[in-house]
Order: sequence, then structure tokens, then C-alpha cells
Amino acid sequence: MIKPIYLLFIDVNVQNQLGTKTYGLYLALFNLCYLTQTLNDFGINTFNTRQLASDRENFYSSLEGKLSTKILLCALFILCVPFFGCLLGYTLHELHLVILLALNFSLISLTLFFRSVLSGMGYYKIDGLVSVLDKLILIPLLGYFLFISLNPINLESFILYQSISLGLCLIISILFCFLLRILPDLSFSFSKMKYIIKSSFPFAIVVLLMSLYSRMDGLMLERILNDNGYQAGVYAASFRLFDAVNIFGFLLSGLLLPMYSNLLARSKPVKPLMYSSLSFVIAAVIPVALVFGFYNEEIIDFLYTESTPEFYPVLMWLGMSFVLLSSAYVFGTILVAKNELGQLNYLFAFGVFLNFVSNLILIPIYGAQGAAISTFVTQVFVFMGQFKLCNNTLKIRWSFLEFKSIFIFTSLCVLVFYALNLIMAFSWFLQIFLGVILSIVFAFFIGLIRIEELLGLYSQNSNED
Repeated sequence: MIKPIYLLFIDVNVQNQLGTKTYGLYLALFNLCYLTQTLNDFGINTFNTRQLASDRENFYSSLEGKLSTKILLCALFILCVPFFGCLLGYTLHELHLVILLALNFSLISLTLFFRSVLSGMGYYKIDGLVSVLDKLILIPLLGYFLFISLNPINLESFILYQSISLGLCLIISILFCFLLRILPDLSFSFSKMKYIIKSSFPFAIVVLLMSLYSRMDGLMLERILNDNGYQAGVYAASFRLFDAVNIFGFLLSGLLLPMYSNLLARSKPVKPLMYSSLSFVIAAVIPVALVFGFYNEEIIDFLYTESTPEFYPVLMWLGMSFVLLSSAYVFGTILVAKNELGQLNYLFAFGVFLNFVSNLILIPIYGAQGAAISTFVTQVFVFMGQFKLCNNTLKIRWSFLEFKSIFIFTSLCVLVFYALNLIMAFSWFLQIFLGVILSIVFAFFIGLIRIEELLGLYSQNSNED
């Protein structure tokens, strides 16, 4: 819940204070770093989580050379990102901001590496704590300058405050590994680095392709349209909400990766975990998507001081994309755990092509809404592809009856939110609250949420080996 709190109460006010155009520039520069972060990680974090979870007995040999490789990649990333910014025509001031953002991404990447050690060794709770630590530091820090200090925040100071919180988070993650005696050695071996990069390369391609099809829209909006970043800022207003709720799927995928890897390593069936995870995901994301669809105007006007009607449909399209993206985590993560990355990379490559072409067509016509439509179309294709690849690879078959509960739950939720929005005269806050409560009741009654089953699977996998 920490990241959504940060995005909704801190980041929203940062955009309101900086303005739509300035924040649109920030989104474009942020996405430039995000799109090139493969240099920063090269799939080592995912490779490391999978390797440690499936072979915890050989902990030290598995980690040999990885930390030094990560540090060298981070240095290469910081040097290369400004070059890409030059190619895109950014000014010297904007390149200065790019370098600061690249530093932040490097801090994030190193923290994620130590988190992959924690999760790979089964310390899921500590990993979860570290995952929100930077926001726990950043919320009071930025909160002071937004709501108490008389000095207005600017874009550079906003990025620097992030650097402080990320640096402290990295130090604390290192301390956890040290105290648990799982701190990797900082050993330099070029032959070992070559092996690590070669082994991580398939995972790096996955990271690159997923970054491209999910983050190119903000950058393309700012570069294609000559509006000083305004449409990118419009898109950022809704994407922030999308990002806030997407943390659920991201954390689930981080939890599922070592669990899947552990099950596969012990030749245990994975379908029960897949179904339980998918059911839980649907119960969580459908009400959120319906809130974004039926109450986008009220939400946007409530949050933003510069909102206009062109903001509203962006949130609706991203809400539908959220359902597909969260559901895809269940199937895509197991392909990564099984190291079946070849076809997955082809799927993501086509997703990148589809997203790029649809953005080129739709952005000049519809602006931010066009980018949101392009995201939805891409997510439909990628979800269907991951579902099919997963079933074919693992030879899993699903019957319609297995999804009956999901269809019933979705239909009931749609009817409830439609009725509340259409005939109820009371506050939209109360309408959303009542709709969510009824959705939770439906989920428990139908059997989509079975907490004891998920906790049992979690406990079983965290205690094994």
C-alpha cells in the first residue's frame, strides 16, 4: 500500500505544483531511462532469483561474480543514457536531468539485485519490506517540501530527493544481506562476468522488450507532439493511477517467480498455484478497472488542478489494460521460471512492434487517448499470447467450467457498478465504496478469494529447502 499512497498523495501534488507540461517532460525523461535499463540490469536480477530459488544449497557459487558485473553494468548505463538523449535532441539542461535519473535507476537496480538474493533465499517478508522502503523515506521528505516548506519544489530537486531515499534503501538492503550472512562477495573475474552476461542474456531481452512495449508511449507523446510535453503530462495523470494499482501485479510476480522455480525444481504441479493466483488477481483488479471506467471524470477532477475532459478517457483505457497486464503476470512469470524465454521474446517483440506502430498512427490524431488505446490493444495481444504459450509449454489444459466463477464474478461486478453509477444519487465516493464492498463479498461467496490456500502455498514454498 505504500507505493499507491506515495503516487496518490505525493506524486499527484508534485504534478500539480510543477504543472502538466513540466511533469510531461519528466515522464518522457524517466521513460527514456526506463527503456534503456537493460544495460543497467541485463536480466541478472531475474536470473539470480530463479537460480537461487531452485538451488539454494549452492548459494555462494551461484552468486560469484554477479555483484561486480552489476556494478560495471550500472556504470555503463550512466554513461550511455545521455548519449541516447543526445540522439533524441534533448537540451543540455534536459541531459543533466537524464544523468540524475540514470543515477537513480542504477540505485534501484542494485537494490533489486540484493532483493533478488533475499527472495531467492526465501526471505520474502524482508524482501517485501525493502520493496517499499524508499517510498517510506520519500513520503515524509517530499511531504515536508510540498505541504510545509514555503519554497516551491522544482524538477531537479524532485529527482534529487528521490536519490536520497534510493541511496538509503540500497544501504539498508545491503545491511540485511550482511546480517543474514548472504551478502555476495565483490569478486572480479572477466571469465565469470562473461558467463553471467551470456546466461542472463535471454532474461535481458525479456526486460528490454517488456520495457519497450509498456513505456515507449510517454516518450513518443513528448517527442511526436510539439506541445512542450502537455499530452505526455495528460497521459502521466492517468498512468500514475495505473502504476499505483499495478504494484499489486508486480509484487505478485516477484512472489510467484521463486515459488514457481521451487515447484518446478521439485517436479511439483504448478496448476493449483496458477489458478489460485489468477482467481485472486481477478478478484482484486476487476473492481479497480470498473472504478476507473465509471468514475474517471470524478477521480481526475478530484486529483488534478489542471484537469480537462481530454484527461478522462485515458484512465478508462488504462483501467482495462490493468486487468490484462495483472492477469498476464500469472502466466508470463512461470515461463521465466521455467527458462522458456525464446517464444516469450518473440511475443514481446511483436508487442513492441504493435505498440510502436499503433502509437505512430493514434498519437498524432488522439494524443494521450491514442497512446492509452495503443496500450490496451498491445496488452490484449500479449496476454493472449502468454496464456497460450504457458499452456502449450506446460501441457496444461483448462476447461470452461474452471473459469465459470471468474465470469460470474466479473458479470456481477459490472452490473453492480453500472447500477450504482446510473441510479444512485449519493456521493461518488460512497458509490465506489459500496461497489468495492459488494465485489469483495462476491469474491468470497463465489470462492475466488481463498486466503488460507494462498497462505498455505506461500508457507510451503518459503519453508522448503
